[in-house]
Amino acid sequence: MQSENDTAGLRRALVVEDEHTIAMLIAAVAQRAGFAVDHAADGAEAVRAMDDHDYAVVILDLMLPRVNGWQVLEHIEEKGCAGCVVIVSAGSDSDLAKVDASIVRKVIQKPFDVNELEQILASIHRDAEGAPVVASSERLKVAAKDEESGSGEGARSKTATRSEVEDLNGPE
Repeated sequence: MQSENDTAGLRRALVVEDEHTIAMLIAAVAQRAGFAVDHAADGAEAVRAMDDHDYAVVILDLMLPRVNGWQVLEHIEEKGCAGCVVIVSAGSDSDLAKVDASIVRKVIQKPFDVNELEQILASIHRDAEGAPVVASSERLKVAAKDEESGSGEGARSKTATRSEVEDLNGPE
């Protein structure tokens, strides 16, 4: 992820994913869309991060250890979020149909299309207008950074393979 100095002025995204390789891919996509990225490997870490920081978007897996994604959604709802969550999950269609559309901007099934995720995040970045949507308990100030984002129009749809993820992240 990025250091505090590297993220000054950027809108923040929280990637909540317990599978390291997938988390790194989603983080790379969010960074390309213009976000500073934090990562939580389970729901308990996600709740703590949301209490400490403001996030324009939370990219959430529903099947998490300790505190599951549904409980994280409840926490987000309590904070008064509107359309600030993108769910990327391998959950069943019937489970995913239960999400609250007032909170969830988009549901993407795993395996997911990297270009689709980047387009969604770029749209959220443009729509955020500098104001965080998931606000921390301390109401930290997040400055907006105007960036042109490539929406990927005309780009081929692509699902990333494990080797492509490793290529994005380099050696661990």
